[in-house]
Amino acid sequence: VYISAKENIGTDELSKTIEELFNLGKLSSSGNDCIINLRHKEALLSSLDYVKNAKNAIESDTPIDMASIDIVSAISSLGEISGQTVSEEIIHKIFSSFCVGK
Repeated sequence: VYISAKENIGTDELSKTIEELFNLGKLSSSGNDCIINLRHKEALLSSLDYVKNAKNAIESDTPIDMASIDIVSAISSLGEISGQTVSEEIIHKIFSSFCVGK
């Protein structure tokens, strides 16, 4: 997608492409959604913070590289829920709740 923030060209096409890539707007909720555990809640809140930071960076004309770091971090936080992102800290949190007997 060709985009120029300076000339305000391609921003609508970029938004549309992002929506298509991530199926945004096609998700539905019955209102019965819940967060299964504290780790998921923390990952969701962390992701939300990163998205807010990226939005603020874009709105304040900060270089797009800075916003992209926050966007990648938001995706990584969501990956902690789906299992696509696994860090040592997450592994420790998961296995610390198991009781292993002999």
